[in-house]
Amino acid sequence: MEKLLIESIEKYLDLFDSKDDFITENAFKAMLHHYLEVKMVDFYLKVNPNDMFILRYDNLGISVTTKSYNYLRIEFQRAFRFDNEEDAIQIRLELHFENISDNSRYDEYFELSTSDSDNIFEDRINSLMEDLFYKQVTKMKPTHYGLLVHYDF
Repeated sequence: MEKLLIESIEKYLDLFDSKDDFITENAFKAMLHHYLEVKMVDFYLKVNPNDMFILRYDNLGISVTTKSYNYLRIEFQRAFRFDNEEDAIQIRLELHFENISDNSRYDEYFELSTSDSDNIFEDRINSLMEDLFYKQVTKMKPTHYGLLVHYDF
């Protein structure tokens, strides 16, 4: 299942086709489109057509932090859980900007949910776009990145 979740991002969005296009802005757009377009219930039904899945929650969080690292790290985290499953699941795309050092222990978190009104959803996206560190790296490539699936976080 883990491999299929990662492939759903890589294939659906062509996220890693070109290293030249892999900048923060495009990573955010990719994760946002995945969140809005790939319905986890449909995804799981394709894998397990005889099971019933009731989605408890599905949200997209964005963490912008220098806390504990002394350099900028941005994480896009799609987290979801089904009522009939024990584990909560998180698909996480981490972008590390080791060339941007900061000892301020900065830590901001933005959460998007399709259950929010359109105005709230847009306001949260705008808040992210206005974040000082996010604005600084919008057009930059990360020094390192990783895409992983985490269970029961």
